[in-house]
Amino acid sequence: MSIATAAVSKTTATMTCPNPFTRVLGGGYSGLDNPVSTTQYSAASYPNTVNSWTVTLNETDADWAIYAICSQ
Repeated sequence: MSIATAAVSKTTATMTCPNPFTRVLGGGYSGLDNPVSTTQYSAASYPNTVNSWTVTLNETDADWAIYAICSQ
């Protein structure tokens, strides 16, 4: 098992599982902290394909992280 993660500075991001861990088991996000808004939330968090996870926020955040839990 492996956890793939990346820093994000936009509204939607997709994390793809690296070889040889080509199956996504789950995923999510962390670090939502928009100082201008108190209504920020994830609008969607789902497996996009068999090897990737997508997260969409309701508004842009300049500093958050997406992650995917990957397996062989």
